[in-house]
Parts: sequence; structure tokens; C-alpha cells
Amino acid sequence: MTPLAYSIKDLMFSYSARPDLFVDTLDIPAGDVVALVGPNGSGKTTFLHLLAFILSPQQGSLSLLGHDFQNSEAMTFRRRIGLLTQNPYLFKSSVLENVMVGLRVRKFPRRLIEKIAKEALSRVGMDGFEDRWAGSLSGGEAQRVALARTLALNPDVFLFDEPANHLDSESVRRTEQLILDLNRCEKKTVIFATHDLTLAEELADTVIHIFEGHVIPVAPFNLFRGQILEDGAIFDSGAIRFHVSNTVQNGSSILIDPRKISFSTNEEFQGLTNVFKGKIISLSLSKNRIKLGVLAGESFELHREFRQDCKDLRIGSEIWLHVTPESITII
Repeated sequence: MTPLAYSIKDLMFSYSARPDLFVDTLDIPAGDVVALVGPNGSGKTTFLHLLAFILSPQQGSLSLLGHDFQNSEAMTFRRRIGLLTQNPYLFKSSVLENVMVGLRVRKFPRRLIEKIAKEALSRVGMDGFEDRWAGSLSGGEAQRVALARTLALNPDVFLFDEPANHLDSESVRRTEQLILDLNRCEKKTVIFATHDLTLAEELADTVIHIFEGHVIPVAPFNLFRGQILEDGAIFDSGAIRFHVSNTVQNGSSILIDPRKISFSTNEEFQGLTNVFKGKIISLSLSKNRIKLGVLAGESFELHREFRQDCKDLRIGSEIWLHVTPESITII
């Protein structure tokens, strides 16, 4: 049986009267790379802070590597986790001192502290920055110092909140490779939060989708609010109408998987349902994947592997979308 990094049951946390995060049952295997994917405000950061034991569950149970979490043991649990936040705080001291501080707090042998800290800085490409004042660093440099500080502690589990934030393309590539190395070479469990589904699919063994504080079965993209009409056969967003595969009576929003929307630059979808004409409003390429933003009554996001027929796509080009009823989830 595969050991579990985390086991979660009926986990709830709230900043107000309404729950901000509720996860009924979720197991995260040890030794995996796991991506938490969702839009801003979906609950990803709150979830990471619970997994780091910075926040304590208000309801339900949470275990780490087979040990049930208790508030009285919070510090012991926290020390097994390395959390890199979106906007990490650096102390008003040198880069090297910033990386060494956690090692000193945890009473690492004095003769090893500087050696471990320098090795961690080297791993994130910050050799030669040891004596630089932390306050003089750029946002990307500060992020890498904070990452080195986390690496130096060698925790059981690494948690990264939007690890590509503030980084240039070379630093993003280095961070992605570091995540893979931590997992493949050091057998660490790595969990990272991102709004980038393409990045999640490239790096993670498992992708967990989060929307409005809940784990959901599909990617939380192409969210359209509206109402169900014609005995559950039609969903009306106000701007366009979608035919849905099964008659449903309840639900005020739909999600459409961005990987399951077909597109064409001609009218080959004639005669099919859920065909919408629009224009490309954004286009980006990452490795062998293309991401399109299309305005077609509603604003759609599409993800797919790059193919020959993508070569001539341009911002402003006309495009036809085909949304199969089976790609629609009503929530």
C-alpha cells in the first residue's frame, strides 16, 4: 500500500461565518508531485497553509505521514514542512544570513550551517550573492533566496504557492527543474498551487482542482453563471446558450474543460450544437502547448497541444469553437 503524505477527512476552515475551504475526503500519496489548480481566490493558499499547519482545521481531521495532527503538537508538524509563500519575507540582513536563520533556530551544528546555506543558494542560482543586502534584491532574486532558505531545512514535504511568481523565464525553468529533482532524486513530496493548468499538467503526477473552497472533478476554467432552461436541456449564460448532455434541474454555473474545446479557422462544425464564432484575444505558447483566449459571446480559454494547424493563428483572427455537451459540468 502506497504511504500517504496527507490524509484528509471533512476538513473545514473559515475566516468568517461561511466556510472558505471544505474538503470532504482526500488522500495525497507520499513521494508525488501534486498541483493545486484554481483561479485567484479559490482557496489554494488557505489549503496550503492548512497543509503547512500554519492554520489549524476548525473541523475534520488531517494527518501527516501517518500521524494525526493535534494543536498541541503544531510546532512539531510545522518543522516537517517547507512552505514557500507568494511574497516571502526576508530579514534585514545579508542573503547568507537569511538562509542560515532557520538552520540556527533548529539548532543545526554550527560548523555545518554556513556550508548548507551556501549549497542551497547554489541550487537556486544565487552563488556570489551571499554578502548582498537582502533589501537590495529584485522580486525574483528575493523569491530565490526564500526558496534556498526552504531547501536548506530539508523538510519532508515541500509546499510552493505560485512558484513562478516574480520570476523571469530562466528562473521559472530552474524552479520547475528543482521541483522535479526534489521529487525524483530526493523522493520528496512536492505540492504547489498554481492558476496555470499547463504548468500543472507538465510537472505534476496528480492535479487537484479547487473552486470556491471545494475540490471539484474538473478544471475550474470557463466558468459561466446563468440558469437552466427547457427542462434541463439548455444552460443560458445570458450571452449564449449551451446544450448540455444530461437533463439537470439544479445548478447556477457551468465549467467547461479548456482541453476539450475544439476549434477551427473554417466552418467545419456546421450542423453541430454548441458552435460559437469569435475572435482570438490572447495567444501564448509554452513548450509544446498552446493557450488561447477567445471572445465568442463569452470569454473562453482553450488549452491544447501545439499542432501544424496552430501555426497560422493570430490575435484578432476569426475562429469557430465547438463545445461538446460532455465537456460541460454544471455546478
